[in-house]
Amino acid sequence: MPSASKPPTGASNPTPKPRDAQKEKDYERKKQRVKEAHRKKRVRALMKSAPGEPVKLHYDTDCRSPATEAHVVMFSGVSSESKGEIAGSSGMGWYGMPRRAGKGGAGGACANALLHYLKESDRTKPPDRSWLTTMVGMQKWLSKEGYTTVPRLSAGNNNFDFKRPFSILNPQCVNSQRLSGRTRAVLIGCNYPGTESALDGAWADVSKMKRYIASVGFSNDGDSLMVLRDDPNGKSGELQPTKENILEALHWLALGAAEGDSLLLHFSGHGVRVNRPKASETDDETVVAEDGLVPCDYKTEGPILDREVQEILVSRLPKGCSLVMFLDCCRGGSAVELPYNFKLTPKQYAFEKERMAVGWPVRRNPLAALVDRTVNMVPNNCKRALRIGAKTADATCETIGGVLQAAADSFLPKLIKREYQRGKRKIHKLTGVKVQFEPHDERTHRFLF
Repeated sequence: MPSASKPPTGASNPTPKPRDAQKEKDYERKKQRVKEAHRKKRVRALMKSAPGEPVKLHYDTDCRSPATEAHVVMFSGVSSESKGEIAGSSGMGWYGMPRRAGKGGAGGACANALLHYLKESDRTKPPDRSWLTTMVGMQKWLSKEGYTTVPRLSAGNNNFDFKRPFSILNPQCVNSQRLSGRTRAVLIGCNYPGTESALDGAWADVSKMKRYIASVGFSNDGDSLMVLRDDPNGKSGELQPTKENILEALHWLALGAAEGDSLLLHFSGHGVRVNRPKASETDDETVVAEDGLVPCDYKTEGPILDREVQEILVSRLPKGCSLVMFLDCCRGGSAVELPYNFKLTPKQYAFEKERMAVGWPVRRNPLAALVDRTVNMVPNNCKRALRIGAKTADATCETIGGVLQAAADSFLPKLIKREYQRGKRKIHKLTGVKVQFEPHDERTHRFLF
């Protein structure tokens, strides 16, 4: 049997030294202190570089749709390169749809960006997950993945609050996520198979959105969910996204809507902008541009224009009803006209991204925010003068204390103490009685005796 090989002469097998648990704890605490100091430094720098541009909705002066009392919010994508192809003045002949749309031929990235951010935030636990933070997270993911699209948020009225926690349910649910009414959703995915403008990801977008809305409380039964996909091998019960079927689905979504209801519309496909002649002689514009959604039978039926969606769906919603829309339109604009919209400027985006990185919540304690702002408004020279004044006061107090101590050790107290002791001895010698005077103040007693 072969013997085990021995290590060469002079070679040693160094055993690892035991790790000192206390040193490890001290190192971790030091690391945390450095990390917290770095975070506070970034927060101070962030407060000094306030965006200067308030995050608020802007009224669209070109919008022809009135404001609504319902809670209507829409996420859409706006390309940083182009706003979409505009069809010819004839309107219905050519739609200018691209051969390939976006990265990988996908029909848009709005819903994908939302779902990726929500999944990431569940893992990282950000300080808040408001509507504003969600927009920043979506734009960050789109930029990271190489898309030229930036998210845009539109609202039906100016009462929308960016700082409210993000939820596709009715705002009456607040943070409890408990339904205050019924839910209804319409999910539309158009891949346009067999055409020169075919897409790749619209059907998958619908499947992902279907799973997400079910996870947050939307019902997926036949009375609460309608799915339209132009998939020839699709599931039974799914309708083809023709223009007629989509308009019927919008009618069904708004049918019987009441206060407390939560409605959702998701469209993944092509969007276009078409020109139509002016409606009347009194119109100043000779040609009116309208955005629209492109159904699978667009070649024969044409697009679904924004005014049609406005009349069929948005204008029929009562006060207290909620509608959230996600429009993944690669080349179209909003496709649904809402009077108020918002898009992050580069400065706002940089500020909000840094705020999320340092863990600074969007809705802070008002008193703490006021104190921080006041402290940061004080010039550095004033802070330096205060520090110098404090040090001078400390030095002065030490000097005065030394003078008093020197006075206590001076000749006069020593003379009094010596004469007192001499007097005690004389009395004891003459009378034989020991005399002891006890002052009432202990400090004086210790000082003299």
